[in-house]
Formats: sequence, structure tokens, C-alpha cells
Amino acid sequence: MTPHTGQDTEAGPQPGKDGSGPAGGPASGPAGVPHRVGGAGDAGVDRLLAEGPPVGMAAVARQLAVDPATVTRWCHRGVRRADGAAVRLEHWRVGGRLVTTHPAVRRFVAAQQPDPAAGEASPAVPRPPAVRRRADDHARRTLRERYGV
Repeated sequence: MTPHTGQDTEAGPQPGKDGSGPAGGPASGPAGVPHRVGGAGDAGVDRLLAEGPPVGMAAVARQLAVDPATVTRWCHRGVRRADGAAVRLEHWRVGGRLVTTHPAVRRFVAAQQPDPAAGEASPAVPRPPAVRRRADDHARRTLRERYGV
């Protein structure tokens, strides 16, 4: 079992001739972010197992009303917070399947929320393409009618 922690860091081991990477140790992803942390019996696995029973990606997806592929992506790539930091869903692999725990999901969701005490504002929610297109069409019509542009 290989645990994966939720918070990314800017520095980490780089794969290469020094023995790091899949064969020699932790592999790194973009910006040197470790994808693997330790091995079987690692304290991270013990901590996650102590939190409760393992939960599959499909169960988490049902709980959050998203596709299971989205939950898997949160494990591998994470999501970017408003400040640019990436947050990953803590998980580990058991028999070829990714699993996590309910407390890990709660930490993942909480890590994405703005902290009003730190002066963080809620990020603006982007408008869907159809809404943007209608607003753009309306603005064009208004400019044409009022100013002949």
C-alpha cells in the first residue's frame, strides 16, 4: 500500500540518475511534487487506516455527486486553490484500486475553502459558456443600438 498525502509542496525529489523515481524511491510529478510517499507499513498508511474503513472512488463520487474519474483526478492531479496552491485527495492503492477515507475527503474539501480569518475572499465562480455568450450578445446589441458600433 502506498499512501498519498493531500498537500503538494513546491520542492521534492526529482526522478533521474540519482536513483529516485519508480525504481529507486519517490517519483515526482509537476513542480517536483512527490506522487509516492513511503511504502507498506508507512506511518501515513497507518494513520489513514486508523481513521476508518477504506472508501473507494465510486463511493466518494456518489457522496459528492461527481463522476468517479473526477475523484481519481483529485488524487493524481489535485485541484488549485485561489492562492494557486494545489490540494490532493489523500489516498493509497490496495490491490490495484485507489481508496481513501471519509476524514481524508473532509480534509480535502476543507482545504479548498477560503479562510475568512486570514483575509481570503471566496473566489469568483466562472460563468458557464452559454451565460457568457448570452451576455456578450446582449452587450453587442446594446452597443449597436445605442452607439451604432
